[in-house]
Amino acid sequence: MGRYLGISVSISTFSLVAIAIERYSAICNPLQSRAWQTRSHAYRVIAATWALSLAVMLPYPVFSRLRAFPKTDGSVGHMCRLHWPSGEAEQTW
Repeated sequence: MGRYLGISVSISTFSLVAIAIERYSAICNPLQSRAWQTRSHAYRVIAATWALSLAVMLPYPVFSRLRAFPKTDGSVGHMCRLHWPSGEAEQTW
């Protein structure tokens, strides 16, 4: 569940950034922005937004591990946690 939430948050964030950049361009350069703001450009922006979001969130499914932990009632519970190969990899991400 967490990885899907991360992807949706990432897609939403990058979509808002793309919208803000295109609106800024349309307001500051109205004549030039009409030349490149086409349907095919919108498709490329959408594809780039999805690709970037998936790339940023790729470590979730790659480094997620199911960990067992003892519950207070004596049973064993499980939780999904990120297990990084090194501290540098975690810090880089």
